[in-house]
Parts: sequence; C-alpha cells; structure tokens
Amino acid sequence: LVDSRYIPDGTILEFRPRTKPERAALASWLAADPKRGQASWQNNRASALIWAADGKRYSPTGLVMAMLEMATGTRPKAVQGTSRWYWPGNGSLVELAEKARNEDVPDE
Repeated sequence: LVDSRYIPDGTILEFRPRTKPERAALASWLAADPKRGQASWQNNRASALIWAADGKRYSPTGLVMAMLEMATGTRPKAVQGTSRWYWPGNGSLVELAEKARNEDVPDE
C-alpha cells in the first residue's frame, strides 16, 4: 500500500473490531472517546497510522494491540491489525492491499 500510494496521505480510517470478544472488550471503551476508533493514513512503512486519540504514529497491528491493552489491561499475543482498519466505502487495509496489487495505480 505504501509503495503504490494507493491510499492518499491524511485519509481517515476507522477501526472495526472483528471478533465477538473484541467487540465486547472495546465497545464501551471506543464509545467513551470516538477519536479512539479513528486514525489518519500516512504512506510510511514503519508507522502508517496516526491515531486520532493521541497523535502518535503506529503500525496498524501495533495500534490494535495497544488499544486492546488499554481497554482490557492485557496485551494480546497476536492480532491482524490490517483487517481491522477500514477506509470507509473502500475496504479494510487487507482488501485495499489486494486491490493495489491487482490494479494499475497511476503515479501522482
């Protein structure tokens, strides 16, 4: 995604929990501050997301792990962060990466 610049810098992404336990653990925590469920995209390999809640840079997976730890007090062993961050109307980062691989994206 970063190499293709498929997602423009500054695009707002939204977090969507994928499993029932995640939804249960995060529902009230996310509702308490809507900024917790938003991040802006930056075409940066190491830290593509800037979390709206704190303005810091994260990888998609690193941010989901941090969010789960903040909400529950326990850091998960593993999570696929790219399947939980969505560009509304366009798909998850996983889906967008597949689209970017399959499309000829013009350079800007």
